[in-house]
Amino acid sequence: MISFFNKIGNTWIAKAIFVALGISMMAFWGLGGIGNTSGSDTTAIQVGRRKISMAELVKTFETERAKLGQLTGQYISPKHAIELGLLQKAVQTKLSESINDIIQDDLGLAASDDAVRRYVERHPVFKDSAGNFDRNLFMAYLSQMKLTEGQLAEQLRDELANQHLSNTIRFASPTSKSLAEMTWYYQNQQRDIEALLIEADKITVTTQPTEQDLKDYYEAYLSDFMLPETRDIDLLFVTPDQVAKNIQVSQSDLDAAYEAQKANFEIPERRHVYQIRFNDEQSAVAAKKGLTAANFMTKAADYGQTNATTDFGIVTRTEMLPEMAEAAFKAQPRMIVGPVETDMGWHLLIVTEIQPAVQQNKQAAYKEIKEKIVADLAYDQLTETSRNLEDLLGEGLPLKEAADRLGLTTQTFKNVEISAATLPENLRNQELMQDIFTLKEGETTALMEQANGYLVAQVQKITPVQAKNFADVKADLKKLWQTEQQKAMLPDIITKAADQMRNGSIPARLGHLMIIKQASLQQPKELPTQSLTTVFTQGVGYENAAVTNLADGALITVVKKTYSPLMKADALPEQLERLSADNAQLLYDGIVASYADKLNIKVNDTAIKKAFSVYQDE
Repeated sequence: MISFFNKIGNTWIAKAIFVALGISMMAFWGLGGIGNTSGSDTTAIQVGRRKISMAELVKTFETERAKLGQLTGQYISPKHAIELGLLQKAVQTKLSESINDIIQDDLGLAASDDAVRRYVERHPVFKDSAGNFDRNLFMAYLSQMKLTEGQLAEQLRDELANQHLSNTIRFASPTSKSLAEMTWYYQNQQRDIEALLIEADKITVTTQPTEQDLKDYYEAYLSDFMLPETRDIDLLFVTPDQVAKNIQVSQSDLDAAYEAQKANFEIPERRHVYQIRFNDEQSAVAAKKGLTAANFMTKAADYGQTNATTDFGIVTRTEMLPEMAEAAFKAQPRMIVGPVETDMGWHLLIVTEIQPAVQQNKQAAYKEIKEKIVADLAYDQLTETSRNLEDLLGEGLPLKEAADRLGLTTQTFKNVEISAATLPENLRNQELMQDIFTLKEGETTALMEQANGYLVAQVQKITPVQAKNFADVKADLKKLWQTEQQKAMLPDIITKAADQMRNGSIPARLGHLMIIKQASLQQPKELPTQSLTTVFTQGVGYENAAVTNLADGALITVVKKTYSPLMKADALPEQLERLSADNAQLLYDGIVASYADKLNIKVNDTAIKKAFSVYQDE
């Protein structure tokens, strides 16, 4: 949807759907235009009986990519867009729209054509300096967003129906004035606090463990001091890059490929173009009189245009409407061109800068072509190479020897655990590790798919599970013994400190004393989050000292003084609005969760991943 309207993706609908369903997108790789998926499953998402095709998802993805490009002023490649999460956002958007449509249909919510028209005409973005609806601004926006009036109207119908639904839910979940006042005072009350933080690891243990104490702990906690089973392995990752090292490309093939692709290595001519748009030819002809390069921007402003609608920036021929491009790319610098007629109206143009077409360095082009040819051949030969490797291993050859015969390179890893944590991330494969840890020394795993290649490993050495030496872990045992002593002493110290504080004294030697002035729920200062409920509900005075248990200790708090806040005139309406919105969101989350349960929502991760995988060679 357009940038200044409430986006469905930021509303309760999107949030509730993904809370209710727990949908998580796979990690997509990035990459350049969707290829032909005929013959495969073209359904990307199914919401009840509604099916969202892959083409619809692609269109939404491209819309999100275009918006980001306009926002940043940079070209966003499809690969980069996926890396930035726009594919996941597109899936979320289509899910949100579908469930939203179903809810609206069930409740009979719909926005009429008149309601959409009034919404557009009253929106400040489309008004001129006099406050009137300016169709030029409206048409410029449609052109910028690559939308037709019908497409925008359809989007706005959904938006208005969604607003109607939100307002209805808020009306159905009102908040009382007294509750809003009580909540506001609770959230904004300030308190002076004396707090004693007692931490187990700060407790002083005066005794030392004996040698027998440490041996007893060693026996009792032996499972914590075990070295896991490890294996030394030779590992081979057969990838296109491995195969590519053995591929040669002849000069004649390079020359032929260069000639066939020569046009692709030319940076096209670019021009800096400005335009003023008119509704009719007569107005454009009249405006051209006296129009010069020096006063072009001033005249454009006189006709109600902004810098954004006047300055096209530095563009190529293909980035402009054909009629405008034809005129602009024939024009001499700083000459007024036109009027030029397009579907958008009549235009006067001026070109202020020309950047001629440039041919890419031939040596660089040959290098790029060679890399592409080698990469393509490597992908083609990958399967054949893996089959040859399997044949050699089947004949009983060691992995290194089989790899050498095929021009491949193995890697050796020592003391590998079944978690594979010490392996490079691109070589981690849990199925392979399970296989490795069932084999004997000298045995080889089967080839397993990994990313864009195949993994295979041979076990060279097995080191079984064994306990660490007592001498090597004595320091750890001493820390463990001390920690256990501190935990055992903690309850008595907390009870003693709390009693002393309730009797009016602060035993600072038992912990860390904090003096906190005017803390509130909004600004708790040093107070731990776990203690806030206790602190802001306990009474004033030492006799009301309260204990909050923490993960490894406790906080004992005394409220010394409270400050009642003064509610300003605008605070109550804001609090009512906030509570009403919170209540409405809870109600709407329940509605969406209910719909999600009964609609049997499915995201076809496999089909989406396959469709977008064509980007990997971008």
